[in-house]
Amino acid sequence: MSVKDLRRASIQSSISKSVWLPLIVLVIGYLYATEVGKSYEAQRGQLITDALERRLAQISEAVNDRVSLYAYGLSSLKASIVAVGLDNLHYYYVQTYAKSQNYSQQYPGARGFGFIRRIEVTDFAEFMARARLDRPDKQFELRTLTPHSNSYFIIQYIMPEHANLQAIGLDIGSETMRRRSAEKAAKSNSTQLTAPITLVQADKKRLQGFLIMQPVYSTLNVPEGDDARMEALVGWSYAPLLIDEVLSSVSGLRDDVMLSIDDISAGDALTFFGRHQDGSLDALKIQQTLQLFGRDWRLSLTPNQAFIDGLRLPSRQQAFNNTLAIATSLALVIFSLHIVLSRRADAKRYERELAEANQRALELNNEKLEREVAARTYEIVQANILQRRILESAGYALIATDNEGLITAFNPAAEKLIGYRTEEMVGKQTPAVFHLYEEMEARAAELSEELGRPIEPGFDVFVAKVIDGNTDINNWTYVRKDGSRVPVRLSATSLFDEDGKIFGFLGIAYDLTPQLKREQELKEARLQAEQANEAKSSFLANMSHEIRTP
Repeated sequence: MSVKDLRRASIQSSISKSVWLPLIVLVIGYLYATEVGKSYEAQRGQLITDALERRLAQISEAVNDRVSLYAYGLSSLKASIVAVGLDNLHYYYVQTYAKSQNYSQQYPGARGFGFIRRIEVTDFAEFMARARLDRPDKQFELRTLTPHSNSYFIIQYIMPEHANLQAIGLDIGSETMRRRSAEKAAKSNSTQLTAPITLVQADKKRLQGFLIMQPVYSTLNVPEGDDARMEALVGWSYAPLLIDEVLSSVSGLRDDVMLSIDDISAGDALTFFGRHQDGSLDALKIQQTLQLFGRDWRLSLTPNQAFIDGLRLPSRQQAFNNTLAIATSLALVIFSLHIVLSRRADAKRYERELAEANQRALELNNEKLEREVAARTYEIVQANILQRRILESAGYALIATDNEGLITAFNPAAEKLIGYRTEEMVGKQTPAVFHLYEEMEARAAELSEELGRPIEPGFDVFVAKVIDGNTDINNWTYVRKDGSRVPVRLSATSLFDEDGKIFGFLGIAYDLTPQLKREQELKEARLQAEQANEAKSSFLANMSHEIRTP
């Protein structure tokens, strides 16, 4: 056999040997990709559940805030009634008060606000006569839902009238659920919601309505005890509600989810809101109980595919494909490297045949070392690429420092949040350049008292509590490069090497501006309502004084 044939056979043998290791890597990669796909499917389900729970919490809070807003409106009306005095409460006063309100903007979702008067059976005829004389059209008729022989709870006034004509003159005491809630409100001196009912002014929406009520007593000081309170009771300020109108502008309730609400106060669930959507994913449904003015509501939220798509989560197949692609690439690299090294070894083998045995051993050692260096270099390069990609793609601002506070990493999200470029910060600045000194002073004082040792208003205020491995989370104000300020939530942790020694610190920050804006808007809305109530109460008190003073 010629030298050429021997060389060809050697090359074929090298290729055959080079195939086995990449094939093993590829098989292992396939099996690992399968497990990654299964694991990711479970993680994906948890991510969906977490997002759905956040949405349900947002909706639940919005529903609670909306109904609580109606309670503020009832308190305002109640204060007006008490201020003017029950003897001076008449139709024209109620209309004047109603015109001073902007119910559609102040209390969205409420169908109106009114007054229910309690009338004993012996006083019924006299009340009806006075009620007719009080109205411009001299018309006022009693309306009942079921016959009874108890005292009357009659809706005397409701504003605006044009949307609630069917309710004027209705005796809510003639229906069990309405009467029960009214008496509970009176005995407990609290705001109460009825069970789901059918409003007479919206009788086509069966069991989708509610009444929210606050008791009004004949004395300024509320009596103690159920009997004394019922004796002093003169009526209720109230508002009729329809659940679909209440939820019409609730934050978080969009087309990508289906909300249903059950009243579970009596044990059995009574669904009063909810409709099935095609494509809803019932298996992912979550629930939460909301206690609201004497009622227990169970909120159930079911996503549809639009909700899942909006999360932009990679699919199980994508996770499998990505992992398999990495395994395939690794197998190809190993195969190529093995071919190159094998050919190099073949070439050197011909040369080593003429060399001494010690030279041949030295060359073998060099070859082994070269492979180890190449493999180690590849691992380091891949690790560095992975770390860089994580820093660059993170949505939160990531800022790392050494033990002295000098910045060692500053990702694109940090550049966007603070306005400095990476090259301006890394190796040149500490976090103090974008922190308010007065905040660091205040934090240093707090930590000195808390830890029992002096903390200087510098880099120590960020790391004093994390050097033992804990995480320190606080709100700070960042000063951008252009001088503007942004509130952030900063989480600081220590960075440890393989020996457990601290070699630096990591800060993760995100912008609090949207959250603070929502909180401020709600605070301002409540403050405006309270100021309006105080102004109205003062005005009505003066009016009451003028009416009573000849």
